[in-house]
Amino acid sequence: AGLQQTTDLSGLGACGFVIEAVAENPETKRQVFAALGAATGPGTVLATSSLIQSLTPLGEAAGRPDDVIALHLHGPAHSHRLAEIVLARETAPETLAKAGGLAQVLQKFPVRAAGGGCGVGERVQAALRDCVTGLVVQGVAPAAIDAALLDYGFIHAPLTAMDRMGLELCLTRGALLARDGGRVPRSSLDVLRTLIRAGRRGASGGAGFFAWKNGQAVDDPKIAEVLPSPSQKAQKMSSADIVARCVAAMANEGARLLREGIALRPSDIDTVMVLAYGFPRERGGPMKAADMLGVFETGLLLKQLTEEDQTLFAPDPGFAALAREGETFDALNKLSKNRRKIPG
Repeated sequence: AGLQQTTDLSGLGACGFVIEAVAENPETKRQVFAALGAATGPGTVLATSSLIQSLTPLGEAAGRPDDVIALHLHGPAHSHRLAEIVLARETAPETLAKAGGLAQVLQKFPVRAAGGGCGVGERVQAALRDCVTGLVVQGVAPAAIDAALLDYGFIHAPLTAMDRMGLELCLTRGALLARDGGRVPRSSLDVLRTLIRAGRRGASGGAGFFAWKNGQAVDDPKIAEVLPSPSQKAQKMSSADIVARCVAAMANEGARLLREGIALRPSDIDTVMVLAYGFPRERGGPMKAADMLGVFETGLLLKQLTEEDQTLFAPDPGFAALAREGETFDALNKLSKNRRKIPG
């Protein structure tokens, strides 16, 4: 009975909180926020549902950067518990408070990020994509990679999921995430471009990382012709080694999020990855998993892998610093008046 529909933005003038959910096109988003800024008054929160759009251009378009924030209700929204709230440097504390209040009214569990438009989970998931696509380039069979991660407890097989989503959409989303530069994982983008140029666009086109037959993914030897291994032959890698690489890459990106101040604590990263991205709940999340594998051991593995992909694997100094003190990432979760930052 309380639902009202309108096609006239002027009808939003009395709203205290507006959430847009248009297509992931930066120019379209800017146009919508310009219109929302004109239709609403100061103090009305203007939120994007996107976790990959930069908030600064949206705030500039609206003319009220202090009122702009990202609020993403992970789907299906009617049953999912998690809400990611992302703020920019210009976002006012009152705007953050209103977003958190709305999340609680909706009975969501809010996790705050300060990425200026980049959510916690998208960065960590990008690291996973870089890791698994890098293994394919090395000649490891896509089915073996997916099977190792499913056996570890992942809800989704990453390469199969990318094929089902469509590689062109994966490329578009990944490019948006990496557009602002920095050390955002991005090597998978070159792999996707190569596959797309070869006509391999994913499940709907019959081939991507896999060949697709009757809706089922099967390993396709022809992928080696498109993505030739540096050794020129297929590589065998144990499931344990595949999992260790993927966990290390994800935890490394998590450590960078902590260092950049995007994530407040390791438990926030773990919460997002478990609740929204299918990381196995029993493993606790990538940061907890790195603790269980050993902070020193994870940092050492990252150092050994750096030559393969420096952007992905160059270890954050936090691994060595925590290991020297005999601590784990969990030590950074402790609540106190002065929140501990990642050392190193």
